[in-house]
Amino acid sequence: MRKTLLSALVVIALTAQLTGCNRNTPAQQSNESSFVISDVGEPHSSKNSDITQNNNNIPQDMWSVLPEISVTDVSAFKYNYDSNMGGMVITDYLLESPKVRIPDYLENEIVVKVDISECSKQLTELILPDTVTEYSLSNETKNSLQYINIPNMTCYKSMSGLKNLTAVAFGNGVTGIKRNSFSNCPKLTEIYVSDSVSSFAPAAFEGCSKLEKIIYSGNAYSPDEIVNVVNQSNSKSDDDTMESDFKYEDIEDGIKITEYLGSGGDVKIPEKINGKRVICIGTSSFLSKNITGVYIPNGVTEIEDTVFCYCSDLASVAIPDSVTKIGKSAFRGCKSLSNIDIPDDVTEIGDMAFMDCEKLMNIDLPDSLTEIGEMSFYGCFKFTDVNIPYGVTKIGDSAFGKCGNITNVTIPDSVTYIGSAFADCYQLSSVTIPDSVTVLSSVAFNGRYTRVIYKGKTYYDKWDVITKKYKGDWDELLSQFERP
Repeated sequence: MRKTLLSALVVIALTAQLTGCNRNTPAQQSNESSFVISDVGEPHSSKNSDITQNNNNIPQDMWSVLPEISVTDVSAFKYNYDSNMGGMVITDYLLESPKVRIPDYLENEIVVKVDISECSKQLTELILPDTVTEYSLSNETKNSLQYINIPNMTCYKSMSGLKNLTAVAFGNGVTGIKRNSFSNCPKLTEIYVSDSVSSFAPAAFEGCSKLEKIIYSGNAYSPDEIVNVVNQSNSKSDDDTMESDFKYEDIEDGIKITEYLGSGGDVKIPEKINGKRVICIGTSSFLSKNITGVYIPNGVTEIEDTVFCYCSDLASVAIPDSVTKIGKSAFRGCKSLSNIDIPDDVTEIGDMAFMDCEKLMNIDLPDSLTEIGEMSFYGCFKFTDVNIPYGVTKIGDSAFGKCGNITNVTIPDSVTYIGSAFADCYQLSSVTIPDSVTVLSSVAFNGRYTRVIYKGKTYYDKWDVITKKYKGDWDELLSQFERP
């Protein structure tokens, strides 16, 4: 692993307090010492390092990480009151200006959450108030950001891999900087760290090759120690680094991951822990974690239920060929996931496995698959074509429900059971059902006037109107709707 070298790293002790990383006054002078470290490569020794002390001068360029942005007008936002959270939730940003400063209050209620995950605006600067405890951004917004502040630990999340991020500020509510928080941000050059920060994890800025300046107003670390910690990110192997990020248990034939403890970002699950192979990713082990990518090692055979459920920032997953089962709700609500390769030996995709993966594009289902669970791909709006592989015998209820852009479905003659599999697929205009199907839901294709070819005959009408609550002879009933 290559080293991240800092040049012209600046560590400054300040008396000025920062609230929410907002600035209203010019830089103040301090009576405390400031430390300037220049041309940092390897960690300095106190004897040879190029360190000077300056009791009276706080460099003006400290404020370069705190942009001058006026509070954005209330009319720029859509918002609503959330009684459970006890404050306003911003749900959309309406203006074209790329610089946004979120207000503390809207209509005399505190702003507690910013959820603009459906907004595709390319923001360059975003300032959050101290009141915000949760925020969510779209991939388009995150990838365009040049500056952001982290006001507190409650809304702390990884910003790993942001290609345009140049500066970040940690507010007074942040007590520690987590591992991999801002790793692999190639344009990141400067960071402001408030005096509330008392822990500074290794690998926090791994891969940030242009990092030049860290402005630190606390006293938990000396200049040498900060340089040490930053450069320490490259001193461990992947396995040594990652094992501490997991809880796990010994099971027959190997290790089962039971909980992820890391700070998020891109996660590499180790191939072995304590010399034993990792073979299972356990139930809910990554539930709602702030991860952006996951590498699963070869040898893992099962991804259990709800493993990556509601990981809304998860954009990439590498699943090895050794996996044979994907559990219920395993990737449910992964709203940033756009592509995934399902290995050739997977025989079971559990109920709701990819439900509400709104950006997931068409996927190739493996020939090994025998059953598609209920609501497996429900709400995957980007699907346009579905090719059910030969070998599947059952397509569960709402398996592809509300996939509103599906226009083509191919069903092989291995299928014997079709539940309400394609309910609310409004763009689906024609489907051929093989003679092998013996169980066919009355709402299999409801919500659209669909051309249905079944047992060699063609039927035109709204499928649920034809079949709803019918208890008699299907062939007799369908013949009433048959047209040449």
